[in-house]
Amino acid sequence: MSKPHFGEDTLNWVWNRCVNDAFIKSAAAGSLGYLGTRFFMKQSKSLFGASWPIYLTVGMALGLAWHNCEREFQNALTIPCEDTKVKKSKINVSEEWL
Repeated sequence: MSKPHFGEDTLNWVWNRCVNDAFIKSAAAGSLGYLGTRFFMKQSKSLFGASWPIYLTVGMALGLAWHNCEREFQNALTIPCEDTKVKKSKINVSEEWL
């Protein structure tokens, strides 16, 4: 899918990418946290006793998704400038260095 050309469509496209990114990352991290809890933690008698790895991994995933979303919005909201020509400096190299 190509990027849209209008501003409203661009923001909608970026917003959809951010929501999808957060959902996918939190689901994957939650499942990894659950597997880590089941394989590496001792069984607790309480329901939420050994669930801190799930909360930790989901929190880290949402933090990463937030950071990616901020970067996506900053890139989407920048105004493209005209191409500027960069002056290249000429380096004088004598022939004995060649």
